[in-house]
Amino acid sequence: MFNSDRSAVVLSIALVFGTILASPVQGAQLVSHWNLDETSGTQAVDSGPGGHNGTLAGGASFVPGQGILGGALSMVSDTGSLVNMGNVLGIAQFPSGAFSIAAWVRSSTPGDQNQAIASKANLTSESGFLFGFNPVGGGSEGSALFFIVDATPEATLSTTPVNDGQWHLVVGTYAPPPGISSIFVDSGPAEGTVASPVFTDNSSSFLLGGVTVSSQPVAYLTGLLDEVYVFDGVLSQAEVDALYSVEGIFYNGFD
Repeated sequence: MFNSDRSAVVLSIALVFGTILASPVQGAQLVSHWNLDETSGTQAVDSGPGGHNGTLAGGASFVPGQGILGGALSMVSDTGSLVNMGNVLGIAQFPSGAFSIAAWVRSSTPGDQNQAIASKANLTSESGFLFGFNPVGGGSEGSALFFIVDATPEATLSTTPVNDGQWHLVVGTYAPPPGISSIFVDSGPAEGTVASPVFTDNSSSFLLGGVTVSSQPVAYLTGLLDEVYVFDGVLSQAEVDALYSVEGIFYNGFD
């Protein structure tokens, strides 16, 4: 629970952040936002204009008071934890033809498999995207990744590991060819970029904490998720910095 002083600061900062995101110079528009502040139940509510509510599966559960802001979502891959929004947020739903995804993640679980923050991917038909971080022992250990899945897949990797048990803001952006795909961790400039391939859509579900494999959602995340956003358009560095400043202030000791 926020006290009144803290709530006032949240509101004032959020207003500044909202102004930045609404700026025509930047142009990225909020589509979906799951704040994951529910205290019970099996539905993750999308407070953005998209209205894409998700259903918790497996051992996914809300953990009040443990997020970067308010509550968070606890995921354990071995129990099948994920959130399923259904067949939404395909590339056709972004008028600009570009999109960005941002999420706060906290994980320290070693393993030999990639961890999925979010995805809308069909690995069989080589389409969609995977947003997550690398396993231990697989090279670029713990690096965040934004992976556009196609016949010649392109992944952009961060230089900062995000599986260190601390909260990190991870942001992936996609601009269609001849644009680039970028990955950000916390604030500052993009830590990795690649030339974007053509994005091929699919009918797979948009998932938090999982990936579609052989038409079935499969859990691939152990840790905490909070404040997940999807935007139409490419977030600029200034917008990423603003998002980190608004929410990271609490992680960095504000009370």
